[in-house]
Amino acid sequence: MLISYIQSIMMIILEVICCKIFFESFAEKRSKNNYRNYSIILGIVVCEYVIASLFYDKFILKQILAIVAVAVFMCFYFKIHFGKAIILSLLFQALLLSVDYFTLWLNVSLFDSIAEISRLHFVGGSLITVLGKIILFLVVLLIRKKVGGESSDVLRSTDWLRFIFFPIFTICVITAMIKMSEDIKNKAQENLFFVIACGLAGMNIVVFYLIYDILKRENKLQEERIY
Repeated sequence: MLISYIQSIMMIILEVICCKIFFESFAEKRSKNNYRNYSIILGIVVCEYVIASLFYDKFILKQILAIVAVAVFMCFYFKIHFGKAIILSLLFQALLLSVDYFTLWLNVSLFDSIAEISRLHFVGGSLITVLGKIILFLVVLLIRKKVGGESSDVLRSTDWLRFIFFPIFTICVITAMIKMSEDIKNKAQENLFFVIACGLAGMNIVVFYLIYDILKRENKLQEERIY
């Protein structure tokens, strides 16, 4: 039961980070205070988890509450008015649902039914969920590359091509793990596979921000030398 809660929280964290990257394509941060920004992100995670837990059987209401909650928190995080935040939150939620439905189709393709996943292939279903978040991350990165403004200037085309290799590689690795998961009989091995998959997903996000910050500092130093 505890593992299930941890898995749910980790998936929500990945979704929120993807949402933040999505919003960064269209708006600037309101403050550079890291403690304030981290508190807002934590607030979104907690709020999303509460909404998902309380309204798991009310799909429409859950989506509406999630859209409004993300819009409210993002208004505190970014320099953006509430109307635009609602629109962006709605677009992200539509993107998230599209990826989830693709993941559902992949589930049905790999297994006999959704019930089969819960009964025999729980780890396979969990890995496919992580795979869906990585695909979401990749799509969000492509959107940021297309309309990212300042971020597109910081990360040149060659830098984007080099970085996008990481999520593509992760997708291939997790896909291989899904195929191997059918032979897993041990609960400890199931948890290990899930931790490895989440670790790979987390590494993608860490590497993205690490490369972005390094290149941003290099560009700032170059500008100072020019001046």
